[in-house]
Amino acid sequence: ISIPNDFKLYPNPSKQNSLLDLGKTYENIQVKIETINGQVVYNQQFLQKNQVLLNAEQLNAGIYFVRIITQNQNVVLKWIKQ
Repeated sequence: ISIPNDFKLYPNPSKQNSLLDLGKTYENIQVKIETINGQVVYNQQFLQKNQVLLNAEQLNAGIYFVRIITQNQNVVLKWIKQ
C-alpha cells in the first residue's frame, strides 16, 4: 500500500541529471537508485532534504528505480536513463 505523495522526478527520461522534488522537507530520508535486477547503484541518507539532484551520467542507459524511504513511506519511482 503506497501513501499518496508529492514526489516528482524530472526530467524523466534523462540523459544526465534529474531533480527529485519531494514537495516538502523531510527529515532522515534515504534515497536509493536500483537497477531492474535490484542492484543498488546509489544509496544516500539525508538529515533534512526537500530536493535531491540525481546524477545519471555514470549510469548505463536503461530503466532504474528511485526508492525514497521516509519515516512512514517507502515509495518507488521509475526513472529512465537515455
